[in-house]
Amino acid sequence: MNLYSILLQAQGGANAGIMNMLFIVLVIGAFWFLIMKPQRDQQKKLDTFRQSLCVGDKVMTNGGIYGVVKDIQGDKIVVEVAKDVQLTVSRMAVNPIQEEKADKTDKKK
Repeated sequence: MNLYSILLQAQGGANAGIMNMLFIVLVIGAFWFLIMKPQRDQQKKLDTFRQSLCVGDKVMTNGGIYGVVKDIQGDKIVVEVAKDVQLTVSRMAVNPIQEEKADKTDKKK
């Protein structure tokens, strides 16, 4: 017996390489379905929200400032945060307000 045949018997034969490759492919597939796909879907929803903004929508900036959209000028949005206080922010800097989650936590108390 030579060394190569001993190593093949110890590893389970020629199918061991195929099984290792299959395992790696399964791990990458699970990673994509569990992490990448949900993140991509969430980003699409956020992009849809930002493109469909209208005057009067309630938004929150990335800095945590709540306000109401008063004017839309291309990629810039004017947000009124208090009476006669307006901020001009990028369209990419606004997010929808999650009122539903706040209502659910109030009901649990």
